[in-house]
Amino acid sequence: MNRQRNKAGARLRAPAKAKKARPKAPEGALFSVDSPPVPDRLLKRLKPTAEAAKAKRGRPRSEAPKEVLNVRVDAETLKAFRATGAGWQRRVNEALKRAATRLK
Repeated sequence: MNRQRNKAGARLRAPAKAKKARPKAPEGALFSVDSPPVPDRLLKRLKPTAEAAKAKRGRPRSEAPKEVLNVRVDAETLKAFRATGAGWQRRVNEALKRAATRLK
């Protein structure tokens, strides 16, 4: 097979094929010209974009969200709460609540 080579002896690439121009959808069209027809059963299930964006997903937001806090405590205090097992952070929160009511 004889391939064309340049003066340095490197092979030349074949010229690129011209791409066909694709027809453009008319202004304001919902579907492009290339799109296949959408069956009626699927069209009934579609929702407008604004309505779909309002759909609530994931975990519901809490009415009283917790605050993130960095506190330095004694190692023994932390060890005692962690030794109580799962839920130790909740118990720290409850202890702080009780202490806060005494401060009022």
